[in-house]
Amino acid sequence: MKQFIIKSRMFFLICFMSTVILTLACNAMFPDQVKDFDLLSDLYLTVEFQQERPAVEDLNLWAEKNQCKLMTGYAFSNGKTAAFDKKLMQFLGINPSAWEENMQEENVAIVNTDAQRLCYNREGQTLLPFRGTDYRVIGFFNEDKADPENRTDYILNQNAEAVKKSNYYTYVFLDMKKGCTAEKLIKSFQKNFSFSAVYPWRGGLSGSLDARPAVALVIAVCGCILCLNCTGYSGAWIHAQKKEFAVRRLVGASESQNHILLLKRFAGIWAGAYILGIMVSGILLYILSKIENLQSTRRLLGTSLDVRAVILAGAVVFFIGFAVMEICRLGEKRRETMLGLRRDKI
Repeated sequence: MKQFIIKSRMFFLICFMSTVILTLACNAMFPDQVKDFDLLSDLYLTVEFQQERPAVEDLNLWAEKNQCKLMTGYAFSNGKTAAFDKKLMQFLGINPSAWEENMQEENVAIVNTDAQRLCYNREGQTLLPFRGTDYRVIGFFNEDKADPENRTDYILNQNAEAVKKSNYYTYVFLDMKKGCTAEKLIKSFQKNFSFSAVYPWRGGLSGSLDARPAVALVIAVCGCILCLNCTGYSGAWIHAQKKEFAVRRLVGASESQNHILLLKRFAGIWAGAYILGIMVSGILLYILSKIENLQSTRRLLGTSLDVRAVILAGAVVFFIGFAVMEICRLGEKRRETMLGLRRDKI
């Protein structure tokens, strides 16, 4: 009985470790859906320029002509530009009265509450310095994103004099309106501007290299190898129950009844290891989301557990563990049959 408990603990530990590793790997396969800005629809396009970028003023004129919502983004500072209006203020939870139509061309900005360190006060006004120009802050907004790398720190008035003449943005975001297609929008944009690439929203931030599938594959392979390595422990676990099953046979239990008991014990070990593994995986991701210096790790593994990852990891561990256990059981049975034949010959 003591040997059975020891072997069961080892079997449990391997199932637990395999669950944690495979859960994290599967979670990396289902990345968090993050937009460059939450106001953008699921159909928005991102345009990249290699060399000469047109002035924001020219982009605004094109967007107005094509009835397209346009924003620009600065990769170096997590900032954006957008056409200010009351709808934007309401979306960000800012009092609409903070924006007035006569401020259309003023150098104003709205700032994330988590990025207030970028601002300073002068003569009773809060100002945001950006590339030699001070933008008057007319409001603050909250953005609930677990990863600071994914948030927007500030938004500049796209029609401001200092912004219109500039072209130091990194990306241009084109959001289509109803009745417009991506092909039509790209064709129109291509006629007016020379750009290097345009692509639809893929579920992540623009310009971010998606290495998650490759990393997920490596982690998953490691998890499967660990799971397969339980062959020896699975065989030892079954062997530790050999005497008990022999006694059960003597008192009338059938082979199928012993098999059912073995399956129940395996299911109990798997269920316990699975529940504990999921809990530990969730705790690890929560800790990662709170450590600011681990941005790349958060991008790879995510910040919260995906239900699909939880189900997939559990299924993989169960079926691999079940297959290994059955192979070991049949091997043990075959070995007993061979020993019986040898005794008969003697």
